[in-house]
Amino acid sequence: MENNGIVSVWAVCGFTEDELEEYTEYDYDNDRPSRFCLDNGVNDEDIDEDFMESAVRENAVSTAEELLADCSYYDSFIAEFSGKTLPENCNGAILVYNYEYDGNKVENARVVFLGTAEYDL
Repeated sequence: MENNGIVSVWAVCGFTEDELEEYTEYDYDNDRPSRFCLDNGVNDEDIDEDFMESAVRENAVSTAEELLADCSYYDSFIAEFSGKTLPENCNGAILVYNYEYDGNKVENARVVFLGTAEYDL
């Protein structure tokens, strides 16, 4: 659900940069939401694509701090994810700002919801 000042964060595992871009990209030709939205039960009308961010690391990381280090507003929300266990082979993240995910998702070993946090601009 849309919620200003909240960021929802997913860890992704084993994606290349191109695969992650394709996974999060809206299908404008067919007027369909991204596979990310479909897989996670995210209503694409509740989010603004301009407030989505994705990042892929060259190698797998083991901590949320490493995973999210270069993401926007990192300093304002990283404490919420400190110490969070990441899935094996985790090398990327999807962040949706101004959106509070309720956790209703399809199980997917490659895309794991980590949680929500407040963030500051």
